[in-house]
Amino acid sequence: TRFQLSDEFYLDADVEVPEAVTYDGYPQFYDGIGMLRTFMDETDEVVAERGADLARMQEQLEGSGMRVLLVCGEAPLKVFTRLCDRWGRNFSAHPIKNLYYGGDVNVTGLIVAEDLLAQLPLDLSHTLVVLPEVMFNFDQVTLDGVSLREIEDEIMDRGASVLVSVTSPTDLVTCVGLSLGVF
Repeated sequence: TRFQLSDEFYLDADVEVPEAVTYDGYPQFYDGIGMLRTFMDETDEVVAERGADLARMQEQLEGSGMRVLLVCGEAPLKVFTRLCDRWGRNFSAHPIKNLYYGGDVNVTGLIVAEDLLAQLPLDLSHTLVVLPEVMFNFDQVTLDGVSLREIEDEIMDRGASVLVSVTSPTDLVTCVGLSLGVF
């Protein structure tokens, strides 16, 4: 019998996430076992395979004075910060503390509009805010009943552009790159 620890264990213990081989093909991926390792490995792949795209994105951002703010929960902040550090200085991760559920819930999929809007800066001029698709249900509504359209309106009133993306590194670079007109 083999036991596999959830990603939260490694985050809470502040130890390195094991290498991919230890996950035995990721049979419990959707139970939160191996998601962080997959994200980290995919970040490395994107940097290796799409370095030229990332460089063009960074040039576009610097030339326009824009920055990209990737919204995430508190749990994956380290891996999102690692991604942003590798992609360029105009990218940053913005964790949302989930106060709606008492502050102990820290995953991206349970971010609610109330917390998001309270914790985003009031001045988002020259910012592209990338919201995680996983925080919305099939009707594009958050768990606290706020629609994507309402959230977009509030964020755009603060001066930002808004994108919604799957939170894999490949999808993020494609979504942001298309939005910037890089490819």
